Amino acid sequence: LSDCDADSSSFFVYSTRLISKKIENDTLSLQIGVVRNCGFEPKIELTQKGDSLMIEIDNISEEWMSCECCFEMNIKAIGVKDTSFTLIHKFTVSDFTKEGVKKRDVYSKITSSQNKYIFPSISEIELAPPNNNYTLDSLKIGPWHIYDEPTKKLKAKVYYVIDEKGESITLWSASFNEKGKLVQICANAGVNSQGKSLMTCANKEEYLRLNINER
Repeated sequence: LSDCDADSSSFFVYSTRLISKKIENDTLSLQIGVVRNCGFEPKIELTQKGDSLMIEIDNISEEWMSCECCFEMNIKAIGVKDTSFTLIHKFTVSDFTKEGVKKRDVYSKITSSQNKYIFPSISEIELAPPNNNYTLDSLKIGPWHIYDEPTKKLKAKVYYVIDEKGESITLWSASFNEKGKLVQICANAGVNSQGKSLMTCANKEEYLRLNINER
């Protein structure tokens, strides 16, 4: 487990992401980025079922700190023959109901990303063309340019993708002021307990402080 990345704002990163995976003989090496409490002491459990490799990451630390931090975990497992599996993160969430707090297991696919930030790079924003395309089912897809009707000036750029439910969702958006200057960037930060998309936003100053690498 790497040292806590104190220079990163955990609010703006992928909560769990696959950095790399490889096989050497029968040993699987996984590098996974996580956001956890700064007093994190992990307990790992791997379970392989069909074409999926399930990973549970529990915090067994008796300390609890008032901060969230970014970590990179290196995990090795023997007896895995190839890397064709889908990596699934199993974790527990608490729901507040009329009967009290109820816990349930949630499963989320861990996707690969070298860039730990959920935001697009500056070049992705600048080079996003005004395609404004629809799928055959009339769903928005790809980069869109949104203009202010009276002035015809660019108001926003939005990038749409089709999610696993077949719905069009916003992957990221960038807002501009009347002078065409970038003022705010928002990105999809996953879904809430009801399955609704969550967006995380940063103003330009916050965004630049993150020092996001070009991809």
